[in-house]
Amino acid sequence: PATVLEKCRIGERIPVASSADMSVLGTAIHACIALSFADRSVKVTEQEISRLLSGFGVLEFLSPAAVLRQILALHEWIQTRWPGARPYAEIAVQSVLQSGQVQNGRIDLLLETDSGWILIDHKSSPLAPDAWDRLVMDHGSQLTAYGDAVRTGSGKPVQESWLFLPVAGGGLQTEHEAS
Repeated sequence: PATVLEKCRIGERIPVASSADMSVLGTAIHACIALSFADRSVKVTEQEISRLLSGFGVLEFLSPAAVLRQILALHEWIQTRWPGARPYAEIAVQSVLQSGQVQNGRIDLLLETDSGWILIDHKSSPLAPDAWDRLVMDHGSQLTAYGDAVRTGSGKPVQESWLFLPVAGGGLQTEHEAS
């Protein structure tokens, strides 16, 4: 079972209309976050976020300005916690599990530090902080599998694994154990 090692606030909760399809909304937010890491010398704009949200058909359900504030909060949190880390967004991974199954996935965000990797997966859950532990139980095995793939493929350890919750405004560090 996965456990929460640390909880923190990152930015503020994003108000979302109750009729929003959270799966599509989550994909749109992922795209906005990935865009913000595409070229770190160019800041993502509210207009770009608005276009992305519109393209996914979710613009009416949340504010582009709120999404931008969360992206900026994420960047500030990363810079403060891991200064000098090199970010890589939407990294495809493939590995063979102990069961013989082939795992294909996409890591939302990897930070390379001098001592290893920081693995960050985005979940657009609107859950309140007192229910966040449930997310770790639901997604801990995914983080562990991704961490194993990164360690095996790079030869460098995964130092920390996190769930970033842009809608809920927080982050959860999870226990990472190699399988």
